Amino acid sequence: MTLALRIALGLGLVLAGATSGLASVVVGGRWWGVGLAAVTAAAVFVALPRTRLAWCTFAAGWAAMLLVVLEGRPEGDFAVADDGKGYAILVLGFLVALAGVVALAGGLDRRPAGERPGRPKG
Repeated sequence: MTLALRIALGLGLVLAGATSGLASVVVGGRWWGVGLAAVTAAAVFVALPRTRLAWCTFAAGWAAMLLVVLEGRPEGDFAVADDGKGYAILVLGFLVALAGVVALAGGLDRRPAGERPGRPKG
């Protein structure tokens, strides 16, 4: 895969993560919204290829959008409510970010350490 293709893929996944995060916050206030947001995030991670680029960029976009939304609105209130649904969205954001960190740490490769490329056997 060429560098330009990787950059385009990364930017697309950051945008997809940010869009998914924003949509999760928008529907999170409804009774069905948190469940839909959780299922959507899980489905995206299942559908993405098991690579660091894919998982980390999607999680970074999702978490970045959540942080932007948490800053507050000009009126002085917040887009995420201070109730169970709001806290569920925050926990979901933490889990999405955790999935990106696990991918970054190499947790996606299920092969034994000696069989991974670039690592000495021994």
